[in-house]
Amino acid sequence: MQQNQLKQAQRDQRNAERAAAAIARDEREQYIVSRRDEAERRTAEITRWVALLDGLLREGVRRTARIDLQRFRRTFKPSTFDPGSLATPAQRPEWRQFEPAAPGMLSTIFGGRERHEAAVSQARRRFEDAIASWEARERDRQRRLAQARAAFDTRMAREQAECAEHNRRIDTEIGAFNERRRPNVERYLEQVLSRLLLPPEFPRRAEVAYQGLRKVEI
Repeated sequence: MQQNQLKQAQRDQRNAERAAAAIARDEREQYIVSRRDEAERRTAEITRWVALLDGLLREGVRRTARIDLQRFRRTFKPSTFDPGSLATPAQRPEWRQFEPAAPGMLSTIFGGRERHEAAVSQARRRFEDAIASWEARERDRQRRLAQARAAFDTRMAREQAECAEHNRRIDTEIGAFNERRRPNVERYLEQVLSRLLLPPEFPRRAEVAYQGLRKVEI
């Protein structure tokens, strides 16, 4: 009985040892696989960065970093005044539009002349009213046309002045840069750096310090 128990205990121990060895082997294999995957991931990342940097170097050789400050100048191009419907006056009323027809011979005999004179008188009043209304509308059109023209001229003068002021500032900036004034040189170099073609994850923050005619620190 005791001998059977001893044999069973020995079998259990061997089974436990084999199970532990199998677990250790699996863990070792998983570790090796994870390290291999990590190495492949890092290799791919390094390869990607090398390709990016190679592209930047090639582009940097082809593409000049110089900025032509003259291209920031503006050219004032005035618009053409468009008065729209205000340019065309309404049709002036004409007497023939109101004048009643002349009575015939038979109508004249039976009092048609008096009726015609009365109709002419009424037509004359309607014609005069139409003329007065047209003249009022025409005065209003001309007033609004003058206002629109004045507003257009004011806007054109403002835009021309803004363009001239903008160009004056650009000329001042160019002159100061040519004289190698520190703030202007640093501002120019910051623009150059901001125009570099870099990938989104590439660090872009930089501080520029111009120390003299032959020294630039970045």
